[in-house]
Amino acid sequence: MNIVCDNCGRVFANTAECRHVFPDIPDLLVRIEPGGTVPCAECPDCGALVYMEQESDKVVVIVRGGVAEVANCPEGVVVEIRDYDTDGCDKDKLEEDGACVATYEGKNERKEIELMKSKRNKRKADASPAKKVQKAGGDTVRSLVCPKCGTSDRMAQIDLIPGYARIGGVKEDGSLEWAGQTEVDWDMQRPTSNPREFVCLACNEKFGSKALGI
Repeated sequence: MNIVCDNCGRVFANTAECRHVFPDIPDLLVRIEPGGTVPCAECPDCGALVYMEQESDKVVVIVRGGVAEVANCPEGVVVEIRDYDTDGCDKDKLEEDGACVATYEGKNERKEIELMKSKRNKRKADASPAKKVQKAGGDTVRSLVCPKCGTSDRMAQIDLIPGYARIGGVKEDGSLEWAGQTEVDWDMQRPTSNPREFVCLACNEKFGSKALGI
């Protein structure tokens, strides 16, 4: 395995090409952080520390419907998304097994998969009333599609529904002993906010009426 200068990037076959090989590196304890990676040597060109070349760990995620996100990808880790839900993907970009592949490497930040963004945008474009109309009791009902994850028929209005929680008694410290049963007053159901708020039960994202075209 090669060794690489952390500053200039020069690659060495072994420490014989370097100077001040570990543990005889000058001021080593003040040049590395506690718990940090121990260097092999010092670069003869720039004087920076030289480390063993790290092989990347690879994680492969298979997606068959739904959305995948890289929430945290530490350095030295490669995440490969193999998406078989290929609606919205260019056919010339598909692998031999029919997967659309996106690869992300060493990003220590939340990064939404661009592939999934394009799929969601296509789903939102397809969610027109002409394609999402149903008949129910003579009324025309338009199916709602989540603006974030693209899931249809999983939207819910956030309501306040009063309930009567039964009490078993009062403890010595004044706290209540609950009986564990609650009677719900459905006649008093109302939206918790004005304008109304909605939530997608698939991705748990909240939206206002405008985002859903209501």
